[in-house]
Amino acid sequence: MTEGEIYESAQMSVIGALLIDPEHVAGIVFSQARAEHFGDAALRHVFEAAGTVWTENRPIDPVTVLAEAGGDYQALIRKTMEMTPTAVNVSGWLDVCASNARVAAMQKEALAIINAKTSGKAAEAYDQIGQLLGDLED
Repeated sequence: MTEGEIYESAQMSVIGALLIDPEHVAGIVFSQARAEHFGDAALRHVFEAAGTVWTENRPIDPVTVLAEAGGDYQALIRKTMEMTPTAVNVSGWLDVCASNARVAAMQKEALAIINAKTSGKAAEAYDQIGQLLGDLED
């Protein structure tokens, strides 16, 4: 499995765990995950929809999340649940999502340095990379 495939699987597994065992994992997921941890736009949207359901104190299940997400997310929601037989590893999957999101953010800033037209813009991107690396120490 490539890093990209692992990241995609982790994102899907976090959503799947949230849908199959919300009583045990919703608190963990919503205290640790942020929307930017989901590089896949569709999964990010489903995560945000589940977050809305959670903050409105409604039960998290495939129907409520699908209703909140709108659009055609039924197949994606089903797929996340099918590939996630247990929610026991959700903390590990959250770590993979956060780590990969941090790398993607650093890559974006590195490209900003390469494409910078001024030293000030390059310095801003450099500072952002420093901030992302500093977050690792927390």
